[in-house]
Amino acid sequence: MDHPETFFYSSLLPQPNQALKQQLIVYATREILEGRIPYPEQLRPRILSDVIQLLDQYPSLGLTRRRFQPEEPAVLVVRGTIPIFYTNRVYKIPVEIWVPHSYPTSPPRACVTLDDQNATAIKLRHPYVDARRGGLINVPHMLDWHSERTLVVLVTTMCECFSRDPPLRAGPGPPPLPPSPPQPQPQPPHVQERQRQELEEERHRQEQVMQRQEGGRQQQAQERRSSSLWYSLMRRLAFLCIVCMLFSITTCSWSTFTLAVLVLGFALLW
Repeated sequence: MDHPETFFYSSLLPQPNQALKQQLIVYATREILEGRIPYPEQLRPRILSDVIQLLDQYPSLGLTRRRFQPEEPAVLVVRGTIPIFYTNRVYKIPVEIWVPHSYPTSPPRACVTLDDQNATAIKLRHPYVDARRGGLINVPHMLDWHSERTLVVLVTTMCECFSRDPPLRAGPGPPPLPPSPPQPQPQPPHVQERQRQELEEERHRQEQVMQRQEGGRQQQAQERRSSSLWYSLMRRLAFLCIVCMLFSITTCSWSTFTLAVLVLGFALLW
């Protein structure tokens, strides 16, 4: 082992899945030794050895390929979580380690990643992680890197630094759920019976009010019909009296005229 603390931090992880580990080794061999990722041929054995050693010590890491820029060739990227020991508890920090084509002469490019923006956030003034540059990691071994250093040494140094000062803090979190409406409490049987009786009485009162209103409307309609009928009858009687008066004047029948005047006056006064 290249670092005395490597065993401690690797022991914090569960036992590796041997089948998955073998798949990663096959993937790394195909990508590096077969030249699918264009590393210089003289550096491929060293890169493959360092990658396999890293996967063996930290089985929580996996492999993929990425590009720094769209026009640049792809590089191997180690990504996953590394363990830290903080306040007597084990935490996992998500990281990505980009292995450049000039490795091991040049240091890898490592950064802390955020899988859930609502749950965690990178500390703004962390001594080893630059939140303003996408979580770029600058642990001591990155600053004084030389070709004898390995990926295992780098990751172990990251575990040590982050165990002293974790780079992540609790984020804002999802918005709180609205409070649920209060559920009605069950009432005792006698209270339920009283409430039922009160509802029945109120319904009965409303029915009586509606019946009185309906009876009043019917009575008013009947009175209007009676008044209209009586008014029509009086109009006809008055017309008949006027005809009789004209007839009595024509025939000089003063008794008929007098009777017609009396009946007409009665009709008008009514």
